[in-house]
Amino acid sequence: MDGPSENTSLSASGICKGFPGVRALDSVDFDLLHGEVHALLGENGAGKSTLVKIFTGVYQPDAGSLRIDGRDMSLRTPAEAFQHGISVIHQELDLIPTLTVAQNLALGRAPVVSGIWGQRFGVVRWTKARQDARANLDDLGVDVDPDTLVADLGISQAQLIAIAKALSRDARILIMDEPTSALSASEVDELFHRVRRLKARGVSIIYITHKLEEIFRIADRVTVLRDGHRIATLPISEANIDRLISMMVGRSLAERYPRAATTLGDTVLNVKHLNRRGILHDISFDVRSGEIVGIAGLVGSGRTSLARALFGADPADSGEIVLDGRSVVIASPQDAINTGLALLTEDRRRQGLILEFAIRENIVLPPVHSRETNRQYLGRLGTVDYRRATKVASGFVRSLAIKAPSVMHPARSLSGGNQQKVVVAKWLATKARVFIFDEPTRGIDVGAKAEIYRLMGQLAAGGAGIIMISSEVEEILAISTRILVMREGRIVAALPHAAANKEVLLRYAATEVEA
Repeated sequence: MDGPSENTSLSASGICKGFPGVRALDSVDFDLLHGEVHALLGENGAGKSTLVKIFTGVYQPDAGSLRIDGRDMSLRTPAEAFQHGISVIHQELDLIPTLTVAQNLALGRAPVVSGIWGQRFGVVRWTKARQDARANLDDLGVDVDPDTLVADLGISQAQLIAIAKALSRDARILIMDEPTSALSASEVDELFHRVRRLKARGVSIIYITHKLEEIFRIADRVTVLRDGHRIATLPISEANIDRLISMMVGRSLAERYPRAATTLGDTVLNVKHLNRRGILHDISFDVRSGEIVGIAGLVGSGRTSLARALFGADPADSGEIVLDGRSVVIASPQDAINTGLALLTEDRRRQGLILEFAIRENIVLPPVHSRETNRQYLGRLGTVDYRRATKVASGFVRSLAIKAPSVMHPARSLSGGNQQKVVVAKWLATKARVFIFDEPTRGIDVGAKAEIYRLMGQLAAGGAGIIMISSEVEEILAISTRILVMREGRIVAALPHAAANKEVLLRYAATEVEA
C-alpha cells in the first residue's frame, strides 16, 4: 500500500495489538481517503473489531502509528477520537428507545439557558434542541418528527437517526458496522442513497459487512484482514466475490453453499390450517425427514411469526400441528421442546443465548428442561449434574469445532459464527426432530456460513427435518430442497428446487400471484 497522501483522512501504519495468548493485529496498514467508502472485510476474529477499537480510542496499539488529516495522533480514549471527528454506528444502535429523536441527538451536548440557571442546573432549552434536531435531520434528508420516540421508529429510520447523531457532532469519519443486517432491500437502497450524499459532502466512511455483494454497490476500495494481517487493499474495480472470499479464508472456496447428500424419509412435521388473527392465514405445509424446506418472502411477510407460532412463543388461534404422525398441542416454548421442536431465532444474542452464561450452561439449558432428556442431567435431588453437563458440552464443542478456550468461557466472548454453533448445540442436546432456523447466517462471515450450511446438511442427513427462513435469496435457492414463499401472512407458492430462481421468488413474494 502506498503511503498516506494529502487526500488521506485517516491512516494507520504498522499497527500491532496483542492480548494474552492472541496476536490480534500484526503490522497492519490502512488508509482512508476524504470522501471515500472503504470496505473492511474479514472473517470473525480477523482483527476488524480490534482495528476499529484502535481507531476509536478504546484500545491503544502496542506498536505503530495513527495519522488524522496528515498529523500524528495518539487516541487514548473514545472521547479523544470523538473530538477528532471519528464516530461509530454500531450494529446495535446506541440510541435510547424511551427518549425522543431530539433528546437522543441532544445527549451530551444539549443547549442550556444562559446565565446562572444554565450553568448551575443545566436547564435545557428544548425548543432549541428540537430546532437543532430538525435542522440535522433535514440536512440528511430524513423526514422524521424530532418528538417521535425512538422506540416507535423502524430499524431503517433508527439507523438514519444514528447517522444524524454522529453528524450533529461534526463527525468527519464514520465507521458503519453491519448497517444493513436488519434492513429490507428497499431500506438498503435508501441507506445507500444517504451514504452517497455523505460521500459528496466529503465524509469518509469505513464500511464493515459480511454481505459481500453490497460492497460492489457502495465501496470505492476494499481491505481484507485475515488472522490479524492485512492481506490486500484493492480498488473495487479489481475485486470480485471469489477473489475476496479466497483472501478472507486463505483457501479457495469454490463451493460457497455446500450441500449434503440426503435421502427423504417420512413426514416428520405436518402443519394444517394454522391461523393467528391478523397475522397468519390458513398455513398448511409439511416437512419430511432429511428435507430442508426454505421459506422466502419480504420483510413483514409473516415468516418469523410462523416460526414463533410453531414454537409456541406466539400461540396460534386455530389449526393443527402433527409431529411424527401424532397431533400435538404447542401452547408454549416448553411444549415445543417437549415435543421435539427446536427454534434458532433470528437474534441469537438477545433470544438464542444468555451471553453472560458460560458455553456449558447455554448448551445444557434446554435439555435440562426437556421432558425427554432432563433425566440425563439431573441428580437424585433434582440438581444439575455438572460433571455430566461439562462432558456433554465439551463433546459438542469438539464435534461442532466451536473455537473457545473452554466450555466455561462466557458466550459473549465468542465470534458470531461460534455463537451460532452454541445455539445449534443446545438444540442438538434436546434430540429435536425438527429444527427451525430463522436467518441462520445473519451477521456471520463467509467461512462460518459455509460451516453452518454443512451442519444443516448433516442434520438433514441424520434424519431431521429442517425449516430455514432467510432473507438472502441466494441462500434459500442454494440450500433448500423445496421452497415456500410467504406474502402477507400466507403461503402463496410451494416450489421444488428445480423450479425456483430469483425472479420467480420475487414475483410471488411481491405481487398478487399464487401458485
